Amino acid sequence: MTLPARLPLTGLPVAGTGRRSMLLASWATTWLAGLASTDAVIAAVAGRDEPHLLDAGGELADLLTALREQRAAGLRLVLPVPGDPRGLPGPGAFTDAALTAGEAVLAQGCGLGAVPLVTVHGSETDGFTTVVRWRVYACPAGVPEPRGTVRQVEHDLADAVREAAATLARLDVASLSPRAAARLAEVRDPRSALRLPRTYPAAAHHLLAQAERLALVLEIAGEDDGAAVDAGSARERREVLRSFAAAVRRARVAAVNAPLDEV
Repeated sequence: MTLPARLPLTGLPVAGTGRRSMLLASWATTWLAGLASTDAVIAAVAGRDEPHLLDAGGELADLLTALREQRAAGLRLVLPVPGDPRGLPGPGAFTDAALTAGEAVLAQGCGLGAVPLVTVHGSETDGFTTVVRWRVYACPAGVPEPRGTVRQVEHDLADAVREAAATLARLDVASLSPRAAARLAEVRDPRSALRLPRTYPAAAHHLLAQAERLALVLEIAGEDDGAAVDAGSARERREVLRSFAAAVRRARVAAVNAPLDEV
């Protein structure tokens, strides 16, 4: 089965969307700077997945080699959604694939982009295996996100949290189902945290940790309409969550792209 990129009810990204592109962008950029070994990159990007491969044949190491041969400065993370394609290079096969997946990486300094194709095999009884194949595209250079320091984006994220909390409190529809409330324990589980390479700035580590916790909260909140009692309240609640999700996406992108944006 193919993993969903967005929840069917609200259209919000699921918490795991972007995870593999975040890992590849951060670790490949670190590798291109000479600060990580090839084996370390491959292990970090795959995590609990099967070893990642290229859709056209070859291994992840082959993509790293191609990036070095084409003198890429690093890989930029892109987390697009319909209606917000920022960071993408314009119409084309790469942009279509990135929008469908909700994530991609785009080489800085050469015309390569890659999108992960994620499938899960198995069952609850026998266990699951996750297979990831990266489809590589030749594409024009992307349009970078508006530049802002990690600190500025962190401030914007805090504002978004306050605004969402105030609006949901006013609507009195912020409550979660018992099942959703139980899942919030995952937010505090450090074992599931996505980690940047140690060479990243401390502020980027902090911003990404915040964004990852909030992404899971958003996924849980977006699975239903909470305690909304009418269509108008449910619609307003969804819009608040979508705006909040956009701030979380910007925070993830800023944290991962920090080495390329803040030089």
